[in-house]
Amino acid sequence: MDSQENTLNKGTEEVKQTEQVENQAESEAPKAEEETPKAEEETPKAEEEAPKADAEAPEAKEEAPTTGDAAPQAENAAPAEDMSKKVYNSKKEVIERLKEIVASDETPDKAEVDHLKTTFYKLHFAEREQQQKAYLEAGGDPEKYQVVPDEDEEVFKAEMNVIKEKRQKAFLALEEEKQKNLKRKEEIIDKITEMSASPEVANKSYNDFKALQQEWKSIKAVPAEKANELWHNYQLHVEQFYDMLNLNREAREYDFKKNLEAKTKLCEAAEKLADEPDVIRAFHQLQDLHQQYREIGPVAKELREQIWARFKAASTVINKKHQQHFDELRAKEEDNLKRKTELCEKVEAIAKEENKGSADWDKHTQQIIEVQKEWKTIGFAPQKMNVKIFERFRAACDDFFTRKAEYFKQMKAQFAENADKKRALVEQAQALTDSTDWHATADKLIALQKEWKTIGMVPHKLGDKLWADFQAACNHFFDARKAANAGTRTAEKDNLAKKQDVIEKLKALLENAGDDVQQKVQELTEEFNNIGHVPYKEKDKIYNEYHEVLDKIYKDLHVSAARRRMDNFRNNLKNVAERGGNALDNERARLMRQYDRLKGDITTYENNLGFLNVSSKKGNSLIEEMNRRIQKLKDELEETRQKIKTIDAQNK
Repeated sequence: MDSQENTLNKGTEEVKQTEQVENQAESEAPKAEEETPKAEEETPKAEEEAPKADAEAPEAKEEAPTTGDAAPQAENAAPAEDMSKKVYNSKKEVIERLKEIVASDETPDKAEVDHLKTTFYKLHFAEREQQQKAYLEAGGDPEKYQVVPDEDEEVFKAEMNVIKEKRQKAFLALEEEKQKNLKRKEEIIDKITEMSASPEVANKSYNDFKALQQEWKSIKAVPAEKANELWHNYQLHVEQFYDMLNLNREAREYDFKKNLEAKTKLCEAAEKLADEPDVIRAFHQLQDLHQQYREIGPVAKELREQIWARFKAASTVINKKHQQHFDELRAKEEDNLKRKTELCEKVEAIAKEENKGSADWDKHTQQIIEVQKEWKTIGFAPQKMNVKIFERFRAACDDFFTRKAEYFKQMKAQFAENADKKRALVEQAQALTDSTDWHATADKLIALQKEWKTIGMVPHKLGDKLWADFQAACNHFFDARKAANAGTRTAEKDNLAKKQDVIEKLKALLENAGDDVQQKVQELTEEFNNIGHVPYKEKDKIYNEYHEVLDKIYKDLHVSAARRRMDNFRNNLKNVAERGGNALDNERARLMRQYDRLKGDITTYENNLGFLNVSSKKGNSLIEEMNRRIQKLKDELEETRQKIKTIDAQNK
């Protein structure tokens, strides 16, 4: 990811820098519109402002467009814009052009410099994104990706600093030159004022006056705040000179004719600008035409309004297109602001969603990356909001990616801890691989396998390796045990058959018990116990079946034997009574001692029974055996009680 999960998802300063660079380049056009008054805004009328002249003198008053100090800028605009549209295919080409500008004695053009800056960073970021994409496609970890320093960028910044210094020096030099030009034009006005003192002086100074006009035209930029005032003063004193001038009609008409031709060409040039597809270029060229128009002398009075109306109409077309262009640009910027605000809200909503695990983080990362891609397709917002809306977007992205980085940092720490635990289990398992204590070692390995399942995740590749090592150690032992026990399986099956045969014989005794049944049971019990192991899965089943039939036999034998013993006891009791004396009392005392001993034994067994653990099969078998013993003692206790009861009945 995230790709960008590490560029815009991290709020890089380079992205902000690029937007500011492009914004600055595009914002120059509207600034020019604000600073440069439109040509048609001031059109003083000759009839109102100019003094009426002699019929023989040419009318000098001419409507002059007030463009401030825009003309000098327009003179440099055309060639600069050509360079500002040049296409560069690599950063090296941009740097080479910067070096040419640095080495040149000319003043760097702002439009071209801004174009070079914007182009460089577009190429720079495209190259960086390609590097990151290649890294991720090669299987790299997005969290470990680092931006490689770019030597071209360092060279670019160094050259730009030199250009910045050159532009600053040029600006200061231009300001100084404007002050000098202002002073020179004021001196020209003073000289024209002296020439307008009288008709005689004006007639004698005509050639000098024309030279001053040429000199005025050759002087370029003056401070913007003085330009209009200076122009009006110049026009006023030129008109006063013409009022004093007493030229012949032929010379006056020749001047008017040449001026009309020049202004007609300017009108034609202005009208052709309506077909220029580049609105900004057309506007700058119009400023140049206005500067030329104002420097041309007057035309015949009857044509004055007509030629100016034509030039003004052509200018209005260009100015309206220029205004419409920036109205559309502002509307587009407002729409961009709306779209970017929606994207900010979308990222903020994604950042607030709960992330329960890596899958949620990855899903939300992809969503934010898609939003970032869409952001890059949207142009600038209004200049006052462009930085603010970007800061909001970057803050939302930074918040998400910062929390994501912290989550994965903690997860890596947990992975490391889990890996250490699994390594320890691998070592323990490997230490048991060659053990021949089959039963105990098998229990230990099974316990290790259960513990393995309780340990959390580890990195995929490391987890596969640790599991392979652990599984190999376990398989090595169990394969060895399997091979060692392979020969015993046949014997165990034979033993199972033998024990089943003993059980069948015991069942037969249960149905047909003879006088020697107890002896036969004893022999079969010894035979069963002498038979070896049976298959592990059949052990409990055969054991339960054996003891079930044995318990029935013992129960039947015990009932019949107890009955015979009581009959014998009653018969012998008469012989004891015939002995006389204390014979019956002594027998009763012996039986009472036996009764108390049996009660004590039962109590002891029952207490011990409470301490046994029945969690294992072995423990369960022991409990069953003790229960049998307790029941046998209880039967003997009941028999003893009956004997005591019989003696007490005899004594009565």
